[in-house]
Parts: sequence; structure tokens; C-alpha cells
Amino acid sequence: MAAGLNRTTITAPISAADTLVTFASASGLFKGYIAYIDREAMLLQLQPIPAVPSIWQVMRGQCGTGAAAHAANDQIFTGPPGVFAATSPQGVSSQDGANALPHINVLTGDSFMVSGSGAWQKSVEAVPEQLSLAPGALQTFNSNGNLIIQNGSVEVNSASARAMTLPVATTGDEGTVMTILGSGGGAHTVTPSGGFAGTATVATFGAGGGTLILQVIGGKFRPLSAVGVTFT
Repeated sequence: MAAGLNRTTITAPISAADTLVTFASASGLFKGYIAYIDREAMLLQLQPIPAVPSIWQVMRGQCGTGAAAHAANDQIFTGPPGVFAATSPQGVSSQDGANALPHINVLTGDSFMVSGSGAWQKSVEAVPEQLSLAPGALQTFNSNGNLIIQNGSVEVNSASARAMTLPVATTGDEGTVMTILGSGGGAHTVTPSGGFAGTATVATFGAGGGTLILQVIGGKFRPLSAVGVTFT
């Protein structure tokens, strides 16, 4: 199965000359890994403050990219050097055959996902462009219930916390991308019967609302984006 790039944000702005970066999460950060943000690749060199594992000293402008200033909360991907590319994909692939997802061209900043049929799709924020920009009705839930695995968006809207479940994904669901919106003030939960990709079993929306984008990869729900959502 293709490796999933770690995705987080930086918590403070950095100039083109800064060599210290503070990540929102220390998960997936290792010496020798590449950190990629807004068409710049950086090499993770060392943790200057062992007690603060989210702060890293980096070597700027790697992999043929140039150093640039970046704003706080900018998205940043991390992974071993071999999972980043300097070209865009062509032809067909599969979830298992792809080196890493999303496939990121570090020189152009373009990213790509693989559809269930094996086609490469240019993506926006690691969500296939054809799906993220597609119009469609929003299905709304205001009570506990079962969500249907399908491309598109659903909203859980209630002042009280609602418990939602997702059925076990089948081979026919492979590649499906769905967006789940939490609103209304309730701390809603989403529990996939087959679990998320990784060790988490429950996603909980904050009272202020949140957005969770999931893709079915290898029969598991892989979080592509989670804003205002925590996993346990």
C-alpha cells in the first residue's frame, strides 16, 4: 500500500532565512526527512530543544526548490526523501503501486491522488480536484445515525452531540472521498466500523464545528484533512 505523507501545519511564520521551524504536531518528524511547504522542500536536521520535539532545525531550499517566507498555519507535508518527486505522474497506477499519496511534485507544488479505477487525479489540498470542486446537494443529519459511503458531503448539525457510524468499506468503495461537516455546537463523533487508517477509532468534532475529509484506501478510511476534529 502507498505510504501516506504526514501532514500538519507550522505554528509561527518563518522568513526565507530562518532555520528553525515549529510544527503543530511532532508526529512523523525524523532526522533526514523532507518537510515540504508551499513549493519549498526543507531537510530536517536536528531537534535543538529535546524537550520540545515539535521544533526542528532545517536546511532550507532542498530538492531544487528555493527558500521563501511562509505564514503561520501553512500546511506542511513530511516524509522520507524518496516519497517526494520532481515530476508529475502519467498513465495509470493503484493505491498499492503508488510510491506515496498524495504524489507531490516539489518543483510545481502540484499534488495528485489515485482514483479507484487507477487514474491519477490532480488534487486540491490532497482531495481530488474533480470531487472537491463538484457541485451537489448537502445531506444533513440531526440525530444519531449511519452515514453512507459515497462521494460528496454530509453535515451533522445539532446542538447535542450526535454519534454517527460508517459501515465497513468494500472493494467497491475504494477511492471514495467524502467530506463530513460538524456544526450546531454538539461534540459529534464519527466511528467507522472498520476503523481509520492507523490506530484511531473515533473522530470527535469540536463544539465550534469542524470539517473531516476521508478517502477509502485499502479498505480503511484515511483522513485527508481534519480541521476542528480530534482522533482517539
